[in-house]
Amino acid sequence: MNQEGTIAIITTGLLPVPSVMGGAVENLVQNFIDENERQGGPHLTVYSTATPDAIEKAKMYTHTDFVFIHTPWVIRTADSILYSVFRRLVDTNKSASLRAILQRLYFLRKVSKHIARKNHRKILFENAIIQTHILRWHKNQERYKGRVYVHIHNEITNFYKTYKYLVGAKIIVVSKFIRDSLIAKSAQSNEGSGPLQNVSVLKNAVDNTRFTAMTRKRASKLLHQQYAIDASRKIVLFSGRLTPEKGIDVLLRALDRVKEQNYQLLVVGSSFFGTDIKNPFLKELRDLTEAHREHVTFTGYIDYDNMPLLYRGCDFAVLPSVCNDAAPLTVIESITAGLPMITTNRGGIPEYASDRAAILLDTDENLELSIAKNIEKLLREDDTLQAMSKAGQRAAKDMTLYNYYRGLLEKLGEK
Repeated sequence: MNQEGTIAIITTGLLPVPSVMGGAVENLVQNFIDENERQGGPHLTVYSTATPDAIEKAKMYTHTDFVFIHTPWVIRTADSILYSVFRRLVDTNKSASLRAILQRLYFLRKVSKHIARKNHRKILFENAIIQTHILRWHKNQERYKGRVYVHIHNEITNFYKTYKYLVGAKIIVVSKFIRDSLIAKSAQSNEGSGPLQNVSVLKNAVDNTRFTAMTRKRASKLLHQQYAIDASRKIVLFSGRLTPEKGIDVLLRALDRVKEQNYQLLVVGSSFFGTDIKNPFLKELRDLTEAHREHVTFTGYIDYDNMPLLYRGCDFAVLPSVCNDAAPLTVIESITAGLPMITTNRGGIPEYASDRAAILLDTDENLELSIAKNIEKLLREDDTLQAMSKAGQRAAKDMTLYNYYRGLLEKLGEK
């Protein structure tokens, strides 16, 4: 495909698109290009780190071209060495954010050089504002003036000297919470001359057809069989990273207070057993799990294509984020699948999770107790679960992938 005149989507350079290795933002980009393929939309060019599986999957697209950046082995080796040093010097709970620093810098340089040789109609940076430093080199800021868009999915805590690029771009955020936070922090930043004004909101969405394709009864039966769960037990879902901000430790401690025994908690995502990341938090999780071994199952990594089965087959989710999540996909996926949930009143979560489809908890000193009480409530009250499920499905009627796709095109000035 001729990349001249296409809309360029620049990813973070960490995980690939197509999203063969997962990743929340990568999955969103995947959903967008998939819907663009179905709708026969504008030609796109996606800049991504390279993996064999991603390169293979990219061959199926006719409306999207991919520019894959291959990371040299010397960069990967150096990153591995640096990361091992960082783990010894930096708080181990935060060390994961320091992975692949050299890979990202290499990615930035390569993409900057490539877009300088092209004449993309527009540039869309996905998630990481630090990627806008691509505009520093090869006169890209001047070349793409008035054609830069930045799609922000998380709260910004540091501008990393990107203000001068953001002020000249159109910024799209995923919740009002992020919009208000970004404007307030840009007003306080010593990098600029005032608050950013060019900020608009576009709510995230997932492929609703995939998350409702199977009946809940059928999905529940399959999950009970797959994980050898007694048919009398309700299945409770936790999906997310095993990090303090996602509240998995709070949930496991809350189980100490749950007297009901008719449940099985499925922890979906990475398992800490056998991992090469050994830190105090993961060791704490291991100890907390030991007390509830019969009621907790770690699934390990699950391909995104298989996630709808879990959301349809579980009875309810507990997603106790203790950070200001902008618009967590786990909440959106739960709502879309009609899965009742217990979550928190933080960040942009209340903008997606209505109080009829979810139980919203304050993250105060009583959080563990509140989680335990509401777990017991949902284990006992089938009528409440059914009412919450129906409320979620009603709320999700407008949260369709097609509406998200059309909304993003509109933000990009493509009608």
